[in-house]
Amino acid sequence: MPRNDKRPLKGNSLLDFPNDYVVLDIETTGLDPDYDDIIEISAIKCVADEPIDAFSTLIKAPFGVSDFITDFTGITNEMLADAPAISDIFPQFLEFLSDNIIIGHNVNFDVNFLYDTSLKICERPLKNDFVDTMRLSRRMFPDEAHNRLSDLIVRFGIGADVSHRADSDARQTHEVYLHLKSLFQKGGFADALELKRHSSKYLRASDISPDINNLIFDSDIYGKVFCFTGSLSSFTRAAAMQEVVNRGGVCADTVRKDVNYLVIGGNGYKMELENGKSKKWISAEKLMKRGNPISVISENVFLDMLNP
Repeated sequence: MPRNDKRPLKGNSLLDFPNDYVVLDIETTGLDPDYDDIIEISAIKCVADEPIDAFSTLIKAPFGVSDFITDFTGITNEMLADAPAISDIFPQFLEFLSDNIIIGHNVNFDVNFLYDTSLKICERPLKNDFVDTMRLSRRMFPDEAHNRLSDLIVRFGIGADVSHRADSDARQTHEVYLHLKSLFQKGGFADALELKRHSSKYLRASDISPDINNLIFDSDIYGKVFCFTGSLSSFTRAAAMQEVVNRGGVCADTVRKDVNYLVIGGNGYKMELENGKSKKWISAEKLMKRGNPISVISENVFLDMLNP
């Protein structure tokens, strides 16, 4: 992700599904961290996807809340009259958050407010990496017109509407995250997220270099260009790419004109047949119709090529 000049130490936005994290949501008096204030923070700490602790508080608004915010959130000036000041509770919140990955919906908004507040009150930036369930859902459901929290809770049967209170929004976001994670683990979404199975970073073809101790020169793979789609059942995407380059082949991140083989992962093959072909598969078929010599092969055929 490009570095934010205004918040140079801000954490990275991850396309990943961690097991340990803090799900959070905030409510504010407006949209601009320079002029508006946080009036509610709720956070749920999870280990192995299970909630183990929670933090939730209303926060006094120095300049009060507008009628619009009250109508939107249900939070009134009377509710905030005896609430603690942000300076009193924010150090406790940071201690609760620790260095955990943050999960939220449209969470960049929350992170920006928290970053600036941390810098102002505690004189240190918020450096936690974060996962945005809206970004994940947009990647996994590109044909859906909207992927708002209100859309997702209905899509997944979680609820009928959001309350725009931090506590309930955080709980619903956690349920949405678990649904997205479960769908991803069932296969069929690897292309959308381009996730690396063995780490939280992106896997790119350029990351794979030949292993000089395991080179195989006499192979039908030599000089051929391979692209992968779907979840592999025999090994990770990285290991499959390594097998290709060790045999003198080339790996591509996308389906392009010089690709010779598109390999359909065994775990994703059945799901893609049932739920629709991946974008890479569709691109390959378009190239085939134009006369490009590209072959779509199963993971089993790929294994046969590795071990003729």
